[in-house]
Amino acid sequence: MKDEEKTKEQLINELDELRKQVADLSQYSAERKQMEIELLNKNHECLELTSELEQKYREIKWHDEIQMKYLGEVEQKKILLEYYIRLLKRKTITSRILAFVLVIIVVCIGIAASLGKTAQFIKSFYEYDDLSYRPMDIERQGHPLPLKTGKVPGKL
Repeated sequence: MKDEEKTKEQLINELDELRKQVADLSQYSAERKQMEIELLNKNHECLELTSELEQKYREIKWHDEIQMKYLGEVEQKKILLEYYIRLLKRKTITSRILAFVLVIIVVCIGIAASLGKTAQFIKSFYEYDDLSYRPMDIERQGHPLPLKTGKVPGKL
């Protein structure tokens, strides 16, 4: 139907309907503008967050690079430390061996000194006036050993 064929009442109703639609559209337009503003704000926040995340990522990457650098240095220091520990253990073992050898030498010297004193004591004990006299022959025959002077006890 064309507008010319419509009655005045139909045209008024149609006009009211169109006015409601225009009002609805202007309300939707205002809501749309408000939503646009909110979306722009959210977009701005997202851009700020993205920028902040990129900055944090760069910082983390920089820290990772430094950490990797220092980890490499730490690994080198660890290898050197293990090498020095091995050297110290060898020196400790060597020093322990030297200390043990030194103790053995001191003990041998002590034993030798003791044996020397014992030998001197034995030698002084068996000094006889008669060099042909052998006390072990007498002991074998059941006779007592002679004194230091070379005299057999019991015989005057």
